[in-house]
Amino acid sequence: MSAPRSRRLRNQAAPVIVAKRDRAIAVGGSLAMVAFTALLIWMMRPGQPFVPGTGGLITRQPRASWLVVAVVGAIGFSYWLVKRPTAKWKRPMLVAGICTAAIVILAPLVATQWGESGILRHYTTQPTFAIEPTQKGGTTTTTAGSSTTAGSPTTNASSTSASPTTTAGPTTTLAPTSTT
Repeated sequence: MSAPRSRRLRNQAAPVIVAKRDRAIAVGGSLAMVAFTALLIWMMRPGQPFVPGTGGLITRQPRASWLVVAVVGAIGFSYWLVKRPTAKWKRPMLVAGICTAAIVILAPLVATQWGESGILRHYTTQPTFAIEPTQKGGTTTTTAGSSTTAGSPTTNASSTSASPTTTAGPTTTLAPTSTT
């Protein structure tokens, strides 16, 4: 369809007509890219320094993440292999199924043979520390699960000093507690 004669005579461009299907594909592709980027950022978030087992999935399980990337890449390669314009497959869906099945079967085999420690990292539970107030000498305040004994104040008098030095006073100590 060409532009009307009067418009062609004035050297104006014909209006561009965009189909609804093309708009839907563009919007869907944009939303998919934003969602994938947000998911990737969430999975790559860093953990706390010197604390193993924190952060995103890629930070905690790098070997498994590389295996997932390799599997997605292999499935993408097999899809391209089947759908490329020069492919002369008589049954392309059968070839795609065989490729996908081979990838799905080989991925766990690779995962089980990946090094001595396996593919997944297993982290131990980090102990949490609770502050238990204790007081040397006299009366003591305790929390559940701890036991302290009351004693007399300690005095340290050295032979060269004329006045005694007392060290009795409230202190706090860190005691590990189990969270399991």
